[in-house]
Amino acid sequence: MLADEHPDVGDEGRAIVRYEPLGIVLGVMPWNFPLWQVLRAAVPVLAAGNAFVLKHADNVQGSAFALEALIARTSAPPGLLTNLNCYRAAHVGKK
Repeated sequence: MLADEHPDVGDEGRAIVRYEPLGIVLGVMPWNFPLWQVLRAAVPVLAAGNAFVLKHADNVQGSAFALEALIARTSAPPGLLTNLNCYRAAHVGKK
């Protein structure tokens, strides 16, 4: 699917359509289906040669760390899937 295309341009010369990775893709995920939602987004991103930065919901950070650890155990480059551990301060300023 990502192979170069060589469209027919007639006598005008030649053309190449090339699909290249975007670089880093950010995925902000909800709490429900914490593994499925991430895999559904990350697999095509990774297959296309991009890195995936995951910002998961606060209450399912364990799933996010598990996926990050799973990818790290493979021969993939370091940081290919990275979890942003950003907790909200829900009670700041409340008494």
